[in-house]
Amino acid sequence: MLFQLNFSETSAARSGLEYRQREVNERVMTDPSENLNLDIRQLAADLRRLEKRLRVEPDPAADVLMEFRHAVDDARLTAWSVNELITANRASKVRTAALAFVAAERIRRLEQLVRNISGDIEGQAITLPAHKMRSLLDSVTNLQNVLTQCLNQSHKVTTTS
Repeated sequence: MLFQLNFSETSAARSGLEYRQREVNERVMTDPSENLNLDIRQLAADLRRLEKRLRVEPDPAADVLMEFRHAVDDARLTAWSVNELITANRASKVRTAALAFVAAERIRRLEQLVRNISGDIEGQAITLPAHKMRSLLDSVTNLQNVLTQCLNQSHKVTTTS
């Protein structure tokens, strides 16, 4: 009896899964973009969860991590390209819009990285050897100098106009 009950439950569960799968397939056939949107949202949530796990759990195998990094890089590049095309198609000046999008994305990513790195260093989540810290400081100083020059030039332009 117990075996039959488990078999029946498994059969019912399989039947329910098949029904849900048919529903999903029908939805994909009627509106594939909605299914893609759902997949993207789910993957984004999964990536956020995985990123947190990578910070606290034991290190994964190097080859697995490298495979993951390549997959994420490929997906990010594809997502970026699609987003750029969508943005460019909505703009009247395609090249200008694309360049502006690229610059805005780089700035957004840099701001995020700077905040994360600052927090990691302050919280001592990472420690850098002196030569790495010097290299990072040189890069940040170079960026600061370029930004200062740009601000000074834009200030001159606005005061002379």
